[in-house]
Amino acid sequence: MAIEDKNQSRSRLWRDLSLTGLVALWFGLITLPIVGIKMGDEGVTWRLGPLVIAGLVLAGGLIWLGISRWKGFTNFISQRLLAPLHHTADQMAKPAVIKWETASILVLLAVIPWMLPAKHLNLAVDTGIYIILALGLNIVVGSAGLLVLGYAGFWAIGAYTYALASIMLGCPFWLGLPLAAAVTGLCGLIVGLPCLRLRGDYLAIVTLGFGELVRYLLKNLPGLTGGEKGLPNEYQTGAINHPQIFGWVLKQPIHYYYITFIMVVLTIIIIERLNSSRIGRAWIALREDELAATSMGINTTKLKILAFVISAVWAGFAGVLYTAKMNYITPEAFRFDQSALILAMVILGGMGNTFGVILGAVILYILPWFIRDQMPAFQDYRLLIYGATMVLMMLFRPQGLISSKRRQVELSSAEG
Repeated sequence: MAIEDKNQSRSRLWRDLSLTGLVALWFGLITLPIVGIKMGDEGVTWRLGPLVIAGLVLAGGLIWLGISRWKGFTNFISQRLLAPLHHTADQMAKPAVIKWETASILVLLAVIPWMLPAKHLNLAVDTGIYIILALGLNIVVGSAGLLVLGYAGFWAIGAYTYALASIMLGCPFWLGLPLAAAVTGLCGLIVGLPCLRLRGDYLAIVTLGFGELVRYLLKNLPGLTGGEKGLPNEYQTGAINHPQIFGWVLKQPIHYYYITFIMVVLTIIIIERLNSSRIGRAWIALREDELAATSMGINTTKLKILAFVISAVWAGFAGVLYTAKMNYITPEAFRFDQSALILAMVILGGMGNTFGVILGAVILYILPWFIRDQMPAFQDYRLLIYGATMVLMMLFRPQGLISSKRRQVELSSAEG
């Protein structure tokens, strides 16, 4: 037994060392074109920047491996740091504490916009829209386990539905919400039906094609959608309506902040109720093992379609809110990189965990803005930092920042 444990420990050590070396090599290669090569009149000049970065990553990884294998350090982490944190988390999980904490956060978020400038209010509204999108995608990816790469397509359909209804028919914002939700839900049904027999990579490819198909259709129908110029344009001379309450037009950033805030809270409540219902538990069974779920009498066909439809409905809500706030939309606002960004928010935060997804959306939307505005020296490297963060997350914490306990068990079983 002791020999077997020693062999397993040695195997894990070699695996960790190999992983550390590969990560260091990857950092060196990816930074080579940026900090390793300089083009000038005298020709190409090679620099040692990538080697320095790779060496620092390798040294940091080796130091971390050494520290993590020191029993005194691991005992200190588990007994002095993690144990009190787990105790605090257990205390906070009690209903009374959750209500108190939730009420405090809601009051803070309701008061804070009066202290923010318009620039930060716009940032908060955009972040809220992406939170709604990430929570909607989490239904089909995190709960049902169906990989979707074209979620921006549903977002675009919701946005253009409201824009056209507003410009051509004078549709008000509040009526545009259920209208766009109905149209995107129908599109979710149309996309979900042919995807019933698909899983994994094949489903991802089909949904990726759907997202790009929607974007190219919008670009090639100039008489209806304005083509690449977007809406409103010379063909559609009307305007996109802002929300109104008893004739009071809500078009200031603080108005949109409160509308987005209310929509995010409603989204969280509805999705949490949905996850704890029979449908939510059936989605989890479908995600973990479709064959076992079918043998237990769960209608997996109905569940898949339902996941697509409900997920698309939330993209429709987000599309209406985005269109009303921007008052101008183009197909290029719904490129594939937007679908990838929303999916990254779900994965980074923790698939299947509502609050993890919110955290992922906040980090991934605000981080590039923070680097651009507050750290101009790193502005050109923000996408590099963004990509490196995602790769490191996948290597060292694949379950996300705040993962659900069930997801942790799944990953542990897969590794074992």
